[in-house]
Amino acid sequence: MKEKYKDQGFEIVAINLDKDKALADEFIKSQAVNFPIAFNPSADIAEKYGVEGMPSSYLVYADGRLRIRYTGFWNKRKAEKEQMIKTLLQQMKNTLHQTDLVEE
Repeated sequence: MKEKYKDQGFEIVAINLDKDKALADEFIKSQAVNFPIAFNPSADIAEKYGVEGMPSSYLVYADGRLRIRYTGFWNKRKAEKEQMIKTLLQQMKNTLHQTDLVEE
C-alpha cells in the first residue's frame, strides 16, 4: 500500500512496543517491511492512541488528526481497507477540516 499511494502523501510508520529491543529487531528482520519502525517499550504512544489490541492501525491526516482506528489484521478485509485509504486521501485533498473518527 505504501508504494501504491506514496505520491498522494500516504505513509506507513510502525510502533513496536516490545520490551526487549533485540527480540523486536529479530522479528522485524524476519518480515518484509518497507517503512520505518519506531521502538517504544514504555508504550506511551499506545496509551496516547488508546490501543486496545494488537495489531492496531491508525490512519492519521498529515496534520496529526486521527481519522480511522482499526484493531486486527488487514488481510481478510484488504480491499475494504484500501478503499478507506483511497477515500481518506481524496478527502484530504479536498479539505483538511474533516474531524469525524471512524472506529472498527
